[in-house]
Amino acid sequence: MGRTGLIPATFADQAIKFRIPYLMGGELNIIEDTTGNFFPEATFLHNRDKPFEIWSMRVRLTALDENLQVIANQPQELDKLVRLSVTDTTKNEKMTKTPTLVSLVRNSEQGSQGDWVWYVPYTFERSEGFQIQCDALPFTTNFPNISQIRVEIGFDGYLDVIQPASETR
Repeated sequence: MGRTGLIPATFADQAIKFRIPYLMGGELNIIEDTTGNFFPEATFLHNRDKPFEIWSMRVRLTALDENLQVIANQPQELDKLVRLSVTDTTKNEKMTKTPTLVSLVRNSEQGSQGDWVWYVPYTFERSEGFQIQCDALPFTTNFPNISQIRVEIGFDGYLDVIQPASETR
């Protein structure tokens, strides 16, 4: 996916020399009619020595049967059965006002597999991260073959190299 937003030339008043593609991802299985399902704390914690410039949040949902096997014919309505709450823990800022349906988090012009695209990157420094809560609505009444839904989230962007490596470290 090409970048169409504002591409910063600096970070912390230092020139960005180059960018390294980077993905910070995780997955969590949730059962129906539950709230407060959190990804483990370290899942979306950035612990690299380079700033992480985040351009989008990928959200994919996969229906699983009672044996935790992927169901062959995935219902298109999965994105209306899961709500997400995203918080930047370092800045203590909610990025979703309330738990929000996945169907609303995705950019509509990209369809049901769309990502939440940010036209200005959101940058983390070391030890900054997201806390993500997943809530599941009731689903077995309409989809009796679904036992769990796997929530797959990935933050897509670049590690910023702001100065060349030193040979004398």
